[in-house]
Order: sequence, then C-alpha cells, then structure tokens
Amino acid sequence: KIIIFNSDAMQDKAIEFAKNNPEISVIHASGDSAWKDGIHYQDIPNLYNVMGKMEYGKMMAGCAAALTTKTGKIGYLGPLINDETRRLVASVYLGAKYCWENTLGKDVDDLEFKVTWIGFWFYIPGVALDPTQVADEFYNSGYDVVISGIDTTENLVEAGKMRGEG
Repeated sequence: KIIIFNSDAMQDKAIEFAKNNPEISVIHASGDSAWKDGIHYQDIPNLYNVMGKMEYGKMMAGCAAALTTKTGKIGYLGPLINDETRRLVASVYLGAKYCWENTLGKDVDDLEFKVTWIGFWFYIPGVALDPTQVADEFYNSGYDVVISGIDTTENLVEAGKMRGEG
C-alpha cells in the first residue's frame, strides 16, 4: 500500500491524500512538505519525501562542472522558478564554488555561474524559452559546461554538436 506523487505541482494533493489515508504510505518525489527543513513542511507520519536528498547529486554535478570547465564559465538551464528549483540551482552553485576554491585552489571571483530559466520543465512554444537556443547562447558565449535542470535533452544534443565542431 503505497502511492507516489511525482511532481512539485502535486504537493497539495499529496498532503490531502496522506491526511485522508493514514494507512497508505505516500511518497512525494518532489516539493518540500515532508522535508523537515522545507518551507511547507507538515508532520504527517505516512508522508515521505525523497526530494530533500537531491541536493547532494546537484552539488556533485556542480563540483564536476567546476573541475571540468576550462573557461571558468558554468551555465545552468533552469526550468520554472519555485522553491524546489531555486534550492537545486543553489546546490549546483555551492558544489561548483566549493570545488573551485578547495580542490582547484582558485579565486571564486574567477568563477562565473549563470542561470537562464526557460519557464517550464520542457519547451512549450509561446510559453517557455526554447532550450536549444538557450543552450546555444551559453556555448556561443564561452560557457563550456552547461548543466540542465529541465526534463528534456536539448542541452545534451547541443553539447554533442558543439563538441563535434571542436
């Protein structure tokens, strides 16, 4: 007896379901309602959250970006702006900053970290920015590492093209 809610947008329904069905374990794989440090935390015994652990992977991605960049310019292709996505972007930056300073011994002022928010988890013409264009803008302006926080592969495709072109 378990139910999983996958989206940040499902937070209210996950809370409602958990409160109304205390015999069923509810995992909200997003949001912050079951995360003790979350802004919307509620102590509901059968509500669990795996989102609070995602920061560690994002910090590692940031560290890897800092160790990989040759230009000191790291871009982040962000989805929509909410508590979750801001927390994850901050984790990427903190991981990059830590490794830039402590592993590479470089001055943090020489690290450039830029976020461009497209407005949604994937491209919707007329609603969100085109992630292909955003990725190209990063690469064409000297960002040699771009991390994607969106749910589609445009950044990987563009990175492959850029790499293929040298």
